[in-house]
Amino acid sequence: MKKKYGRDRFPKTPIYLLIAFRLLGHVFGASPVELVEEGNKVFAEGGFNEALAIYEQANELLPDNEIIRFNKGVALYQQGNYQEAEAAFRESAALTSDMTLKSRALFNHGNSVYKQGERMVAEDPEKTMDLLQRSIKSFNKSLEADPLFKPAAENIELARLAIQAVREEMERIREEQEKQNRAREEAVERAKELKERQQDLKDKAESQPDNDTNDEKQEQNETCEGLAQEQQKLKEDTEQLANDVKELFPETQDDNESVADQLKKAASNQEKAAEELKQNDTESAVKSQEEALEELQKALDAMQEETEQEKEQQEEQGDPADDESDESSDEEAEDRGEEQAQESDNEADDEPLEFDEIQDKDAREIIDREKENRAIRMRDIQIRLQPVDKDW
Repeated sequence: MKKKYGRDRFPKTPIYLLIAFRLLGHVFGASPVELVEEGNKVFAEGGFNEALAIYEQANELLPDNEIIRFNKGVALYQQGNYQEAEAAFRESAALTSDMTLKSRALFNHGNSVYKQGERMVAEDPEKTMDLLQRSIKSFNKSLEADPLFKPAAENIELARLAIQAVREEMERIREEQEKQNRAREEAVERAKELKERQQDLKDKAESQPDNDTNDEKQEQNETCEGLAQEQQKLKEDTEQLANDVKELFPETQDDNESVADQLKKAASNQEKAAEELKQNDTESAVKSQEEALEELQKALDAMQEETEQEKEQQEEQGDPADDESDESSDEEAEDRGEEQAQESDNEADDEPLEFDEIQDKDAREIIDREKENRAIRMRDIQIRLQPVDKDW
């Protein structure tokens, strides 16, 4: 059973998002200006899908404009389309020579990569850490372009906290897996013991002779009574194992019975055998014991098979707590981040168009609130991106 890494344990401190720009008529033709300003208006009202469609129209008229690409990225981001938003922000950063715009584009590029990591944490925590490392690269480059842009510095720390939380969660899951593996192995050993005890009782029941004298019959009665008591105790132990394995072996394939169901069937046959032994009906008891053995063997086979499959799956996934693996992943992520940054720089072929104004609000309140909430940033909060402008 594959372990998943819950998003509820992912650090969920706010990541800031800048909102769209307004273009000036003296820079662009009337039609692009009108489209972008209309898109910004719709965006401010929460119509992200409609705003994106308007930005797309503007992009057709000015396909290599960094501001329109930026606005597209913001709309895509608000839609939850983080991969396309990432591409739009990367293109915006590559197209512009204005360091302030480049900083904001790289900042939101990092946000988009970060959100992809959040989505992927349940299925692929290793990939999540790779994405978080990439987001740190983007935030660092945002700071390089504008050293005074404090939200980028804040987000670097938040991403590092996220990486630490994922690592801690991976370690917790690894410990749970080890504990479950031990419990599975113990359950297999208990099933083997039950089967051996059942075989021994069956052999004893089969060995009971046909007695003619009263003394021999009395002795047989006493023997069968003892076997019946042992059989009853074995039945109780089998039922206990059936209850214990419900969570250890919950899965069934196709229409096959679960391990717990097979053990319960064995216990039912064992109870029947115990009653038959009390009545000195060894022939019927042996048949019931044989049926119990068959069910015990089915359960044992299923338990062993599932235990081996789980071990193989864990080996394929590797050890999530391996420090060397983590360091290797981090180094590879940084290398990929450098390569992407170089690709972005090489994409800037056209002269950027100037922009004049950004609608803005003060980000300090959010940043200060984040500092106050550091103590609880590792749990019980959810990642969300806040529309934030800055005066620059």
